[in-house]
Amino acid sequence: MLDAILSGCRVLDLTQNVAGPFCTQTLGDLGAEVIKIERPGSGDDARQWKPPEVAGVSTGFVALNRNKKSVCIDLDSAAGQQLVARLAAGADVLVHSLKPGSAEARGLGDEHLRPTNPRLVYCAISAFGEVGTMRALPGYDPLMQAFTGIMSVSGHEGDEPARVGVSLIDMGTGMWATMAILAALLRRATTGEGMRVHASLLETGLSWMTVPVANYLATQRLPRKMGSAMAMMAPYELFDSADGKVFIAAANDRLFGRICSALACPELAQDPRFIDMSARIGHREALHDALEARTRQGAPPPPRRRPAPPPPGGGGRRGAGGALPARRAAPRGGRCAPTCR
Repeated sequence: MLDAILSGCRVLDLTQNVAGPFCTQTLGDLGAEVIKIERPGSGDDARQWKPPEVAGVSTGFVALNRNKKSVCIDLDSAAGQQLVARLAAGADVLVHSLKPGSAEARGLGDEHLRPTNPRLVYCAISAFGEVGTMRALPGYDPLMQAFTGIMSVSGHEGDEPARVGVSLIDMGTGMWATMAILAALLRRATTGEGMRVHASLLETGLSWMTVPVANYLATQRLPRKMGSAMAMMAPYELFDSADGKVFIAAANDRLFGRICSALACPELAQDPRFIDMSARIGHREALHDALEARTRQGAPPPPRRRPAPPPPGGGGRRGAGGALPARRAAPRGGRCAPTCR
């Protein structure tokens, strides 16, 4: 029933690329009617991100714009601006990813649209936020990964800073925007009034760096690249195996004990070097080598189960003629259920 939560809700989508379209697509997945406004001629920039493509359209665009209607309107013309304003008058939500001040310069700011539609939830998505000297600058996901420090903790020690392979800042910003819009709609259900919300790539990147920043503030040591590992837990990384790689994640002592049992090395769980999380972190390399010695051998065979002993008296209840019944009889009027092995 999630696809009907926003049934009857109309969303006006003035976004392009990834963050905004991911937000409005999510609203569409929840049942909203989404009307996407694109520039005449070329449309959303993401349409040209190809190859790969489907029927001449970028697969990236297709992946981020399902459940939408589309119309081309020139936002730089007075007629186009008036048309968008009329559409906004009948909308529940408006989302745009224009630079701060651009919508206002076109007469499409929150203060311009609210008098005719006080129930409107207005969401602005930007790169660096709406205040400060960098507010007017454009931004893309990898730029913000670099600016917020995410690239400095991605990859292996000694390697160049690495971009995270998925657009986690763009899509994360779309998620924050979606949550803000849903919260505003929930508030509107009580107050009858819409409100303005916003999200930015910068704030998303900084939020993803919450733990590394907290670690730095506590230790005054810059976080380092650790490949697949994590500073606060061990084992929590990739290991070589007999047929490729395996990721082992033990976030507590109980799970570590179970991993050791599964790998047929229960003695490691009692080793003083690995007795708790702090000890394992302090002996990370020795722990890695000890576990990898097991994973490279392949999975140990499962323990063989002994057959259950026969019941006293040489067998269970016998049927007619002394033969053991193959299965229990079903209740009158019922069906036989298969036996469990």
